[in-house]
Amino acid sequence: MDWNVLLTAADGCGRDLARSLRPFGRFRFTGYRNVLVGRVQEPLAFLTAMQERAEKGEAPGSLITRVVPVERTFPVSADTFLPEAQAALQEVVARHPGPRFFVRLDRRGLKGRVNTQEVERALGTFVAEAIRTAGGSPAVSFADPDVIFLLETVGETAGLSVIPRALRESRPLLKVR
Repeated sequence: MDWNVLLTAADGCGRDLARSLRPFGRFRFTGYRNVLVGRVQEPLAFLTAMQERAEKGEAPGSLITRVVPVERTFPVSADTFLPEAQAALQEVVARHPGPRFFVRLDRRGLKGRVNTQEVERALGTFVAEAIRTAGGSPAVSFADPDVIFLLETVGETAGLSVIPRALRESRPLLKVR
């Protein structure tokens, strides 16, 4: 299934969450603990709906610990991860130029074949250069970024999420580690 949203369930709530999500789209378990992916009509609207339900203590929002809207997914392997991620980032950096940013990789799968810290550094350098090329003055900022470029992997599929400050601050379910 092609997915545009990734969720994590509260411990012990996976089955209940999966049932309560049925009216919102198609969801499936990933094989990774408490992690589901899904296809919804509008990922940002879904995030907002889950945030509102969580604040009211209503399911399915109350059963979710994290929601990540995903702009696009793409296949990856240990050999193709970096060039595929760079291609995906190239498309979005121009729309979200920062200037303060960081890149985060939340990897599930590819264990021992992809070094998370090395990939984050390489992609951070790539994004900084793309911003410079566009005439900007990039700066990596973990404390107060204008935008976070988040890559989520589930097995050999990666999802890219671009998280501007305003979205991150207004939606606590959108957590970046």
